Amino acid sequence: MKIENYKVRGVTKYRFRAYIGIDPATGKAVRIKKSGFDTKREAQLAFAELVANENPVKADNSTFGGVYKLWRETYRLTVKDSTLRHSDQIFQYHILPEFGDMKIKDITPLMLQRFYNHQLEICASPQERFVKVARIFDFALKQGMIEKNPALMVDRPRRRNADTKKRREVNFYTKDELNRFLSMAKEKLSLKWYVFFRVLAYTGMRRGEALALTWDDINVDDMTIRVSKTISQGQSGPYLSETPKTEKSNRTILIDRETMELIQSLDRTSEFIFPNTKGSFCALSQPVRKIHAVVDGTDLKYISPHGFRHTHCSILFSAGVSIPEVQDRLGHTDVKTTIDVYNHVYQQDKKHALDRFIDYIDS
Repeated sequence: MKIENYKVRGVTKYRFRAYIGIDPATGKAVRIKKSGFDTKREAQLAFAELVANENPVKADNSTFGGVYKLWRETYRLTVKDSTLRHSDQIFQYHILPEFGDMKIKDITPLMLQRFYNHQLEICASPQERFVKVARIFDFALKQGMIEKNPALMVDRPRRRNADTKKRREVNFYTKDELNRFLSMAKEKLSLKWYVFFRVLAYTGMRRGEALALTWDDINVDDMTIRVSKTISQGQSGPYLSETPKTEKSNRTILIDRETMELIQSLDRTSEFIFPNTKGSFCALSQPVRKIHAVVDGTDLKYISPHGFRHTHCSILFSAGVSIPEVQDRLGHTDVKTTIDVYNHVYQQDKKHALDRFIDYIDS
């Protein structure tokens, strides 16, 4: 319950707003507002009397699924459509089948521990799924539906799956592999798609950022590309988002002259630099198909579109570019993301570092 004061013709009055339970018929929250009280004490007594007379539905009848629906009403207003879609999928396929019909007060720490342990065995991101479960209990606690959050009593060990780690380690090209891919892409793909992959590899852009590029993002005089929007996957399909993934992602990237000349050689039949056949933006799945078209049937490994961003980052580090410079170029909000890639490259370049040290000492 929240009690606040307000003024009516210069006189102080009090009012309250309170959550008193869940309507079992609709699954919606029951919230009460009353005003016009002369004192705070009167407002408190009125609320107590209201609870006694209304006999509201308490948490005894609140299911996890019902609380989730209430939480989602607010959550959807705070995130992008693509983020909401991803969250909905996690709840619908992995969380609600387990807890949706259970009364939220009956879900114990042991049940949640078993859920987490199972997720640890079957998926690469158990933490992400469990955090979403914990948010529902946190919401229920704040609304007075439960007295404590059982998710806080669950042990959540971190264990990276070896296969997942291996996939992450190989999801990039070396300098030689990248040159080979671009050479084959130039032969097998249209000019548009060859230039697209060169842009990914030479700028470190995310695929959605590159697909969203329009001609007014290109500054030939300054040799730069402005990243200010992205293609995202929403509930009803892909859409153009006027804001990039994060605030830090909004950036201007210097590019080399050859890449700029290749971009300038493309057709300008659309406002988009890499349009689909109808002149609009391409779907996020298109780059995946094009990569397969290049590498399938060869001994060159497949990497995802995001792997070109990792490739760009790795080559920058191998070339001696500093961590802050790489963070700024790729638009990493958290420097930890940059350092994770740096540490991986460092492991590969240990011998090169020693060789450079010996060469310098002996010179």
